[in-house]
Amino acid sequence: MVASLFLQSTKETKGRLYWRMPKELLLHTSIRKYITQEATVLAEKIVVSDNPSRKLHTRLRSRYTQELANINTRLKTAIDAHTHGSLDDIGLEQARSVHHTETQQLLQHKSDANFDFHSTNTETSSSHFFRRPVTKLYHIPINRIELPTGEVSDNPMDIHLGFEEHWGTIMGDPTHHTPTAPPCVEAQRAFLQTNVTRKLDASQQEYMDSDVTPHELSAAIKHMAPHKSPGPDGFPAAFFQIAPDHFAICLAAVFQERLRKGIMLPYQRNAAVTLLFKAGKRARPGNYRPIALIPVEVKVLSKALACRLSSVLGNLIHPSQTGFVKGRSIQDHIHFVRDLQHWCTDRDEHCFAAFLDFQKAFDRVNWSYLWATMTNMNFGPKYIQW
Repeated sequence: MVASLFLQSTKETKGRLYWRMPKELLLHTSIRKYITQEATVLAEKIVVSDNPSRKLHTRLRSRYTQELANINTRLKTAIDAHTHGSLDDIGLEQARSVHHTETQQLLQHKSDANFDFHSTNTETSSSHFFRRPVTKLYHIPINRIELPTGEVSDNPMDIHLGFEEHWGTIMGDPTHHTPTAPPCVEAQRAFLQTNVTRKLDASQQEYMDSDVTPHELSAAIKHMAPHKSPGPDGFPAAFFQIAPDHFAICLAAVFQERLRKGIMLPYQRNAAVTLLFKAGKRARPGNYRPIALIPVEVKVLSKALACRLSSVLGNLIHPSQTGFVKGRSIQDHIHFVRDLQHWCTDRDEHCFAAFLDFQKAFDRVNWSYLWATMTNMNFGPKYIQW
């Protein structure tokens, strides 16, 4: 699955981090039971719904906010009644007191749940007990930037604009000039038709172009790392792994509707971008690697499509490519280069080797050329549309 990332200009230099589901919640038996029940009901309703995307999004969001929303709604009703004269000052004060009490009880319940988790797991021989200690050693803020003039600035606005300028030209900010690859012209198409000899047969093409099934999505959910950083919605893979078969039914219905409409939901197209430091000077924007954290449900779809592709990739990719193909190892090329060195040494011949690295290669792929290549390999329109 292909996703395009666009950075947008903003006047804000920093803000609050987005909500993430606490890991402790998913360890409570009552919460796991409730999630399973909700997923079962949702799976039954979503297959007959005329808008499965909305039903899924609303259900997931309301599960953990409904109780707090009800508390706030009751207070708002009391305030409106007081404004219109149907509730006196004493009644309004009582409503405010009840609202405060219920809110504190909700917060206390959350605090107690966290305490119960830590008291239960901290002193037992569990994976939580043997986890790595939490450290802020790697949480180093970006507090300086090297400007194009060579000067170093610690002005937050300079840092924000400098990083946005650097990565905006690479990742497609509409306010910046981003060089785009030319479309696939007829000469290139003719080249592909002549040189692409490895193609899908009829049965493979039918399989690759078939609908994504709940079984594939369920398998993808089960094989994901449970607590990796989630996307902006805050739901980790561990949430879906509580009831993978039921959630797979829901997601299959949603994805089929999205494929029919030709676009994913707005929240499915959002990503939280974080910069990981690689090496060199921390003040240089180019020494960071941007990581886009997308919603887990979109990662589930990507994983299912990738697993389907891996079953035929070995027949399409030339044997000389040993990396990124199931059943092959890039170590083969390392041994091959060493064998070449010995071969040249034995014959006392002068040879040269060149190492090529494409800077930001993924962000500069000629997509039209890629689609044309896949079409010549007999991939169907549905798989390419994903």
